[in-house]
Amino acid sequence: MIKSFKILIHEPLIHFLILGCLLYFYNLEVSKGNDGLVQNSISLTQVEKKRLREAYPKAYKFYAQKYLREKMFLKEALRIELYKEDDEISKILQKKMEFIVVHSIEYNEPTQEQLLVYYELHKDDYLKVEQLSFVHIYLSENSSQEYKENLEKILNYLNVQAEDAELFTENFSDGFFFKNISYKELQSIFGKYFTKKVFLLRKNCWSQLLHSKYGEHFVYVTAKKGKIHYTYNEVMDRVYRDYLQENKIQGVKRAYKSMLNKYTLEPVK
Repeated sequence: MIKSFKILIHEPLIHFLILGCLLYFYNLEVSKGNDGLVQNSISLTQVEKKRLREAYPKAYKFYAQKYLREKMFLKEALRIELYKEDDEISKILQKKMEFIVVHSIEYNEPTQEQLLVYYELHKDDYLKVEQLSFVHIYLSENSSQEYKENLEKILNYLNVQAEDAELFTENFSDGFFFKNISYKELQSIFGKYFTKKVFLLRKNCWSQLLHSKYGEHFVYVTAKKGKIHYTYNEVMDRVYRDYLQENKIQGVKRAYKSMLNKYTLEPVK
């Protein structure tokens, strides 16, 4: 057995086969990244080429090479999950993904029939309101813009109810819940602009940020009292805006729900 082995290792054909195997595995390793994945080719899209040629017609070659290097750096940063070590990079990626989700939703222009159906379903939102009840989340001028934007997303997309307002509001001298208050009474507390906006709000949903003489507020109307409804023709502009706003919120919720089907989020207790 040993003698046969010694004869084999001196055979030129065996040397050739061993060398071929070594070269094969060496080339395979060279063509892989550090994590064992075969290299991805990096190239410019036609749009990128056109943009670079228009911007740098004479030095296109060098700017194209620079752009390719930048794309390589980005791919490598994603490969090693650099964003996990950098909060700023993570925030940029999160905001970009959220932007893509929100703006990928198609909104069709509503028909007259759809608007009429919406009006009938939400007719109490178009009362000539005599009194209303609402909760509000008060934000002082010290609140940052980032905090306001994050809070608005929470209120719109995470099913925050009226009774949850006290979890978010800052201290407000007149409290955060107002019941069966008239237009005149509300105006005496918050001022004319705020009162006018609140009396036009829909029920059972959070408003956009509203200004008052005290600061800014998110408002949730819980009840309206009145005897007469505005006709559709009298409020068609409001119906149109309300329909689009509701459609947008529901569209984003559906998009998030679709994304959630790909993941299992840890239950929050």
